[in-house]
Amino acid sequence: MRRALRAPAKTTPVEMLRVRHRMQALVCLRDCGPMSRVELCRRLGQSTTTMTKVVADLMSLGWVGEGKSRPTNEPGRPATALHIREVAPAVLVAVVEPRRITTARVGLDLSPGERRSARLDIVGRTGADAVAAIAAHLAREAHRLAATGRPVAAAAIVAPGTTDAQLRTSRYALFFGWRNLDVAGPVEAALGLPALLVNNTRAMGLAEFRHLGLPPGESLLFVQARHGVGAALIDIGSAELGAPSAFSELGHMPVGRNRLVEGMPAHTAVVDVLRESYLRGVLGAGEETASPVRAMEERASRGDRRAAALRAQTVENLAAALGAAVNLLMPARIAIGGMYAEGSDAFLADVHSQMPFHAQAELLENVELARTALGPDGAIAGGAIVAFDRLLRQASAYRRRMGTR
Repeated sequence: MRRALRAPAKTTPVEMLRVRHRMQALVCLRDCGPMSRVELCRRLGQSTTTMTKVVADLMSLGWVGEGKSRPTNEPGRPATALHIREVAPAVLVAVVEPRRITTARVGLDLSPGERRSARLDIVGRTGADAVAAIAAHLAREAHRLAATGRPVAAAAIVAPGTTDAQLRTSRYALFFGWRNLDVAGPVEAALGLPALLVNNTRAMGLAEFRHLGLPPGESLLFVQARHGVGAALIDIGSAELGAPSAFSELGHMPVGRNRLVEGMPAHTAVVDVLRESYLRGVLGAGEETASPVRAMEERASRGDRRAAALRAQTVENLAAALGAAVNLLMPARIAIGGMYAEGSDAFLADVHSQMPFHAQAELLENVELARTALGPDGAIAGGAIVAFDRLLRQASAYRRRMGTR
């Protein structure tokens, strides 16, 4: 069995510096696209001698290739563009929901492929039984991919809840009923591959930050809600080479207001009035209604008073949650994901207009509120980002044997 995706094993300082340089080059090519050696040196602030060795190492592994000459007005020989090749390592990402699991094979360039979705009931199972089912499903997927000549080098499980620092144990996942549950261990045993556990909101936030290409000094608060309400604060430091980012379950904050469901407290946790089940219950919408947020808005626009009251209350509660997050985390930009990304422009504008009632005015100045640009794909891309950040920080990842598997 291969080594788990824990923190990098200690090697010589020189080797770890080489690993960091290789990883920086790969991440730069991944996030910024093909570029010349000169441009790569400029972006990474490294000497030509250093980058020449790094590029030679990556090309010998077969992970980086050279493209055709690019047009240029500069004197001298035309520059050739370096790019990540399709034969570079890939990881298997699994997005776990209460009754469904979605897997994808994701390349080093973060391009997802082999996407498959299947029913897998998590709610109602014991934690150990749920993890065993996830592990068995991923083992079948990894075996299928390997049999068709598209193997993976590691696995990332994207799920709600807080994790330990090593990204292996679920400390607390309210909706799943998980507490201090080892998730990575059983998956590694079933796959024979290193694995890690990634919080779903953090994964989406990392993918969104890289997609937007935000500059230093501009932090992104990614907030998403469906069964819970989570937030992740990403900046240039936390997005760099797998550094930790601040994330929390906003749903536990006692700022929610309920005026529509009898027998439920009027003052409650925000998750109680923002989760999908609450909206469906007020609307009387079953599973055949794909989006309770869209249904709420459509009915409200047709004059349905209960739907209109739910919309107004939801705007108030979401604004309260975001306002509290702004007071605590002071982001420069907020991206809304999950089911509330399906809300209309008018819905988001109403939320933004009510945030000053819940956040300090000076902290709200110039804070932009927008929906996610990636949608559901953000969780897959973010899980792959974290997996590669861990995988590529290990010196063994750059040995030829892994590059040719």
